[in-house]
Amino acid sequence: MKSKLTWMLTPLLVLCMSFSFAQEKRISGIVTDQNGLPLPGVAVLVEGTTTGTQTDFDGNYTITARVGQILRYSYLGQKTVTRTVGAANTINVQMEDDAEALQEVVVQGYRNSTKEKSSIASVTINAETIENRPNASFVQTLSGQVAGLNITTSTGQPGAASNVNLRGVTSINGNTQPLYIIDGVPVDQSNFRSLNPQDIASVSVLKDAGATAIYGNRGANGVIVIKTRQGNYNTGLQVNYTGIMSFSNLQDNDYNLMDSQEQLTLEKQRGAGRGNLLTDEEIAAAPTFDWANFFFRTGLTQNHTLSLQSGSENFSQFTSFGYFDQEGILQDSNLKRFSIRNNTSGKSENEKFNYSTNLTINYSTSGEPNSIGSGAINRNYILGAYQSVPYITPDDYVDGAALLSPLLFSNTPLFLLDRLRTYTRKDEEVRLI
Repeated sequence: MKSKLTWMLTPLLVLCMSFSFAQEKRISGIVTDQNGLPLPGVAVLVEGTTTGTQTDFDGNYTITARVGQILRYSYLGQKTVTRTVGAANTINVQMEDDAEALQEVVVQGYRNSTKEKSSIASVTINAETIENRPNASFVQTLSGQVAGLNITTSTGQPGAASNVNLRGVTSINGNTQPLYIIDGVPVDQSNFRSLNPQDIASVSVLKDAGATAIYGNRGANGVIVIKTRQGNYNTGLQVNYTGIMSFSNLQDNDYNLMDSQEQLTLEKQRGAGRGNLLTDEEIAAAPTFDWANFFFRTGLTQNHTLSLQSGSENFSQFTSFGYFDQEGILQDSNLKRFSIRNNTSGKSENEKFNYSTNLTINYSTSGEPNSIGSGAINRNYILGAYQSVPYITPDDYVDGAALLSPLLFSNTPLFLLDRLRTYTRKDEEVRLI
């Protein structure tokens, strides 16, 4: 009787255990990225079945699975994660970037291609390479960043335009500058003096004739495509401030200039100049003034940028306010720039209508010494720095009229000092894109 009871209870026990293991449970949780932010649209699949779901806008998901089954979490640009269902009813997952899964896409006219298969020579530089550099023009920040891109600046004037050539000069008399595009708008290089480099998101340099497939013959010398920063959808208000300060000095030189004693002694020996009228005691007591340190200075550069970006489900905006102030190492050379940029984008709820606006307003004022390189004794500060006699000091200056009687070449630094104190030359510029 006992044996028969055992054979009857054994199948019943097996049936109960099978029913227990086959029972499904409800699993829920949240999926986040490496920064802890929720990831919407993550695919959650029970391996070996067709059961699956997606995370909602807040990264939450709910799925039904049995104990022992494996849940697979996959998302574009993120490493796939698997979790085994256990006794817990909540499974939270944090995903990591999968950089190897992403490939750079190159736009070739009206088709796309990967970087490896593209026949267009192109280079893309991101914001990390451009930002936080004390350059008035962003073109100067590209120096040494792109192979075949030659950038030369013939003057140290703050904000001066640079000569840019891609893969050499392509014409004798024609224009050799590449085509510049800012947010889809063709511009010339003069706009870069008013463009805040902190507003740039990326720069793409198209080097060869393949660029003509997009921009026609205007792109024959290459194309430099600039994209400025944009806001993101579904993000709260973000306020960022960047402040940069730097100093610039004249590079050291090996000029062995005479002091006052040597200069006056030479004049006395030649029988000309002020030294011919002084005694040896007066020559020994003459002061020596360094006009190079007077006309050249330590230039201070400061760049301040305040940006605000935010976005809702169907609208995003990016606004920045910039102030740039650079003193040149030469007296009377400077640049001040005030910039405002506003980029907006939006879409309809059914995403069939999209729009965007890009507005830039810049005001700049600059002082630029003229006649540099000429022999004008009352304009060329570089001439005054290295050819002025050292026994004349700023204390000898009275006014401009006193310098005309008599008119002496040795008074060159005093003419230049008079120009600094009485003459103002300022260029003002307003640009709107």
